[in-house]
Amino acid sequence: MALEQTFRQGALSSTYNPDAAEVVLGSYLPGSSNSYEAVAQARGATYFSVSDWDAVQGQLGANQMWNINRAFLDQQMAQGKTFVFTSNPELVNPRSYTYLEYTYLRNAGYQLESMPGGMFRAVKK
Repeated sequence: MALEQTFRQGALSSTYNPDAAEVVLGSYLPGSSNSYEAVAQARGATYFSVSDWDAVQGQLGANQMWNINRAFLDQQMAQGKTFVFTSNPELVNPRSYTYLEYTYLRNAGYQLESMPGGMFRAVKK
């Protein structure tokens, strides 16, 4: 169980704006105002970002990185937060983290609704 604790702690230390009611998910687009973390900051929303991704991946292995992301989603779902995607997650690369996040939320009972501005909200049904 020590590894699960590592994932949970990694998720907590990679959570920004933790007190917001909304979580923004989406693609990382370096230097773009459309990148998920830039959108989250503009909205005052929670987002997940591992600042030392390469170092963490070097310690845990690439196949474990999703577990930190999953722990983040679990923590945010437990708080009853709303999830917003910066674009349609059904149209992204199926191997991307955005698609994994969308699939995870869908499997947890969330449904996608379109929003103004090309964004999408995942709502618990």
